Amino acid sequence: MRSRMCPRCGRPVPHGQRCPRCAARAPSGRSARTREREAARTSENPWRPSYSSAGYRRARQLVMARQGGLCAVCGLPVASLRDGRWVAGRYGGVHHVVPLSEGGSNDPSNLVLLCARHHNEIDSERRRNG
Repeated sequence: MRSRMCPRCGRPVPHGQRCPRCAARAPSGRSARTREREAARTSENPWRPSYSSAGYRRARQLVMARQGGLCAVCGLPVASLRDGRWVAGRYGGVHHVVPLSEGGSNDPSNLVLLCARHHNEIDSERRRNG
């Protein structure tokens, strides 16, 4: 049976199912994120607003074009060209090689396109190792 990595804890979960460990901890119904909580996240993580900057969006476009929309690890197609712009699907995204929280930048040389599996594996490993 195919599985995927849970984005919260990084454990393998059968496709089409929620992670039983994380689902038990998640609030039911609506998202628990409130404006106050989101504001607190921004103050705790001052790099967050840079994700919506024009420079970051340009860098993402360059990275997706450089890799032809394919995951850098396995070659899975994760982005497509639509109306002259690259669009990352739900199966992947742009990853910071050196995280912004550790002094990384939004420069294209610090960005790589990864499928969801490899992106989650790398992020889970970072969380485990501190």
